[in-house]
Amino acid sequence: MRSIPLLPVPELYDLVKSINRTQDNLNKEVKDAVDYLQRSSGLIEILEKQLVEREKKLITLKEEYEKISQLSSLTSEQARAVTQKLEESLGKSRNLERAISLIINIVAGVVVLAIGVIFADEISSGLNFIRAMIFG
Repeated sequence: MRSIPLLPVPELYDLVKSINRTQDNLNKEVKDAVDYLQRSSGLIEILEKQLVEREKKLITLKEEYEKISQLSSLTSEQARAVTQKLEESLGKSRNLERAISLIINIVAGVVVLAIGVIFADEISSGLNFIRAMIFG
């Protein structure tokens, strides 16, 4: 009973071999898929961290935007009032600086005049001495 006439044995052997090859290929593809999924999950974790960081930055930017928008919500009347106050304070300080400068200059002039009056004789004799030395 070497062969069964109704069953083709070599064809069955080839079929079993083909099934084993297909199973091996399928196992390899499943292993590759698992490896890819593991790498993908690592990349997803990295992306998640980056997204969390960006979300924090976005929240910070949103808060800053809200602060700036509140400041920019001044009406034109409020802006005019603020401008007027600034101009008044600058004008007052400018007038004060002018008055202080005038007082300083008057005091300096009086001091120079007083020194000239007090030391007029000494200055005059010193200049005469220098003139005599030069012109003989």
